[in-house]
Amino acid sequence: MSHNLSTYTRDDVMRKPVVVIAAVVVIVAAAGVGGYFVFHKNNNLTTQASTGTTSSSVQTLQGNALITSVFTKLEAQVPTVTDFYLTDQTNDGNNLIGKKGEYVYAGHFFDSRTNYTPQDANYNTVAAKDDHTGSSAYGTDAGGTIEIFANNTNAKARGAYLEAMNSSAGPLGGGDQRVVGNVVLRVASGYTATQQTQMLDLMQKDLEP
Repeated sequence: MSHNLSTYTRDDVMRKPVVVIAAVVVIVAAAGVGGYFVFHKNNNLTTQASTGTTSSSVQTLQGNALITSVFTKLEAQVPTVTDFYLTDQTNDGNNLIGKKGEYVYAGHFFDSRTNYTPQDANYNTVAAKDDHTGSSAYGTDAGGTIEIFANNTNAKARGAYLEAMNSSAGPLGGGDQRVVGNVVLRVASGYTATQQTQMLDLMQKDLEP
């Protein structure tokens, strides 16, 4: 059935220009504020980007800067955490950093509650000083580790491997880990179960900006 102007009431006819004008105003206003915002989640860290030129973007820490931020907060929150250092190809005890499918960035922290005794390259006992240089290198057994991967798939594969290893009997067992986006958080077997959960929770919280 076709319609003509006589089909509409006077109010219908009067409203049409108003609706069109309102729509034009909304479009112009949207164009004037510089585009639209896109929000996405990465490692439980929210980042913001804009296609416009008048809005600013909020960047989150990444790589070694993120690890340093988390460990610095951890030292302030837990008195027994007295040192940390960043991992590179010269001091990575696993010799995995940067290899295909493995972590791209990593770091370790020292917590005296684990009763771990740091040693130098000659296996001499050394103190874990708060110098963040890795000169008295130690691994996850000293407290905990953060490993950052290129993507969530690689992080989950690492988490599954660590889960199997930590669930086994023997000297390699008893630790715990948690995958958060493309980050793997690890804690030492020397902690109690309650302490393991506490430290994982703190590290995950400290990932937030």
